[in-house]
Amino acid sequence: MSSLETTEYRTATVSVRPSRTAVGYTADPVWIDTERRALASMSVVWGGSSGVLIPVDQQGRCDELLMPHLRNYDPDYVHRHVRTWNDFARLKPELIAAQAAKYQGEDEDLEQAKGRLISLVMSARRTAACGDMSSSLTMPGCLSG
Repeated sequence: MSSLETTEYRTATVSVRPSRTAVGYTADPVWIDTERRALASMSVVWGGSSGVLIPVDQQGRCDELLMPHLRNYDPDYVHRHVRTWNDFARLKPELIAAQAAKYQGEDEDLEQAKGRLISLVMSARRTAACGDMSSSLTMPGCLSG
């Protein structure tokens, strides 16, 4: 470039939007609690922003009425909320009690065993939350069709 040429400056605008996430939760008789737990999981993993919750059936399929809205939202990631031991402790206390009795230590009572079981599972889930969400929670068939 010679000294007579001038430098031209142009403005470039670049932006990166946050990834959009869709999380399906099982729409069953206890769907309200399940939806709340799914929302809590989204808040832990993604900060709760840029995500939508979708009711799905037991096979992970969403209703056809939601498909145009889901396609319009255009999620980058689609996952399925899976209930944890903590969820079952609230929904089916007899299930967690049976499991706690099975793994109860000699020096602990049933309530201590329940607390230990829930804390171990929840701690492991928090540690591997991103891996869990991206691999095992994918909703099959929700965006197909």
